[in-house]
Amino acid sequence: MRQRSRFRRGLSLDSTVLAHLPFMLKRSTITEQFSTFIELADNRFSRWIPDARLSRSMAAALAHFHEQGEHTVEDLSQVWTAYWYKLWCDTRDQNNPSAIPYGHLTAFVQEACYWAAHETARFSSTQYDLVDYFQHAIARFDFVLKHFSPEKGSRLDTYAHSAFRNILRDTLRQQKEIDICSNWGLLLRLSQKRLEESLRAAGQREVGPYVLAWRCFKVAYASSTLTTRQLEQPNAEIWQVITDAFNQQRQTMTPIPPGSDAATLSLWLCRCADVARAYLYPKATSLNVPSPGRDSGELQDTLATPEENSLLDAMVAAEEVAARRSQQVELDKVLREALLQLPAEAQSILALYYRQGQTQQQIAKALDLKQYTVSRRLSKARAALLNKVSLWSRDTLHISLTSDILTIINTVLEEWLHSYYSAAAQPQETLQ
Repeated sequence: MRQRSRFRRGLSLDSTVLAHLPFMLKRSTITEQFSTFIELADNRFSRWIPDARLSRSMAAALAHFHEQGEHTVEDLSQVWTAYWYKLWCDTRDQNNPSAIPYGHLTAFVQEACYWAAHETARFSSTQYDLVDYFQHAIARFDFVLKHFSPEKGSRLDTYAHSAFRNILRDTLRQQKEIDICSNWGLLLRLSQKRLEESLRAAGQREVGPYVLAWRCFKVAYASSTLTTRQLEQPNAEIWQVITDAFNQQRQTMTPIPPGSDAATLSLWLCRCADVARAYLYPKATSLNVPSPGRDSGELQDTLATPEENSLLDAMVAAEEVAARRSQQVELDKVLREALLQLPAEAQSILALYYRQGQTQQQIAKALDLKQYTVSRRLSKARAALLNKVSLWSRDTLHISLTSDILTIINTVLEEWLHSYYSAAAQPQETLQ
């Protein structure tokens, strides 16, 4: 499945080549180079689509650095490539990759990816077209970016073009290798891990009998000198060897599968080959194809945009709101109980401080205490409440009590105390 083709800049093509390709419009500004993406229609370039978020990001970055002096767009493109690449590396090293730098770099290599896909589609003879190759190549851009080394003096657009071409050539090689293999040849070349992955990906719950049939099949050809690529279906003699081995070895399995004949094992092995072929080289389905059963429109037009919330998103959001409300009720209960466990004098001090808004000097005078005594007992009461909230957060919400978390909890506690004492009339002397 593919997304609508978007993304940008890159290839250092000769101007004479561009002159013969009038349908590829060149982006003339830095903002365009780092914030617009290719839209493909009728298997060719259609237009540049701007990304609003990346456009705002690029405009803000340009304004922040206050570009000065005379520079060509080509010079600036290399400067900003280095800037966004370094920012992407820094956030990746901190295990917090940012989508903004990656988006800018992906936009920049749009032309490099397009021309790599154009060259591949032009010289390949498969059922896939330019759009398919473009989507396949751009989906591997993270791999390209991780292996890019600017310290070696290479430009990202030039490197990306070469890398995209290599990715597409390797894809064609793998596709050809799989396409020319017969089912039986593919099964001989397959590993058990890949077979099990293929079966599970196809929804097969019990893979044991299939794997055992495949292993018996491989053992029957273990000493064969036949060419595996175009291997034909086993003859009756080999099927007998496979069947006997399966019915003997199935006794060691739990649960023991029923005995099988050559016809059943043949069906199982054919299924193994089909799911392995689909798993190793899945067919891409374009979202730009016409919508089935409609006179106009594309398949992607029926999909929700990223801004639209699905029903599942709404359900998850509702559950989160309900969970937060439940936690707030429980926290309120914990704090109320903690207040009642404080000494009566501490409760009076809290009430005077938060409900009446009195200063420590005023509270000391009202309760006939020293000011420093009021300060200590106020701090001790807060600490007791903070301890209750912290333990509740750790045991109920499973939150690690770091210094930053404790600071946040202390802020929440202060807000709760102000809200609690102002919500309703409370006795000034004591809360009991």
